[in-house]
Amino acid sequence: MVTFGESIRFHLGGHTLEAIHVPGAHTDGDAIVHLREANVIHAGDIVLDGMYPFIDYGSGGHIAGMIAAVETILARSDANTKIITGHGGPSSMRSGSAPIATCWRRCTIDWSH
Repeated sequence: MVTFGESIRFHLGGHTLEAIHVPGAHTDGDAIVHLREANVIHAGDIVLDGMYPFIDYGSGGHIAGMIAAVETILARSDANTKIITGHGGPSSMRSGSAPIATCWRRCTIDWSH
């Protein structure tokens, strides 16, 4: 087991893996994992393919945390980034229908009213 505060980095065989704590998103213990050289982000349950984002309020999740987590993912992504979702298949940033874009729209538009 590895514990960390805001983030932790590992360097293995020429690859950098960074885990970033995104508090209060799906739960209060969420993290995304960025594999820099591979241009892959494992978003876990922050991004769900074909579903509304699930915020577990009982476990410390909150809409503001979910929005901040998606912003963190977007800031670390480019058009070629592959996103591994918590449920569903891998995606990319290229399509406006990609799960990360859908999550962003649903968190900031659908739920803000």
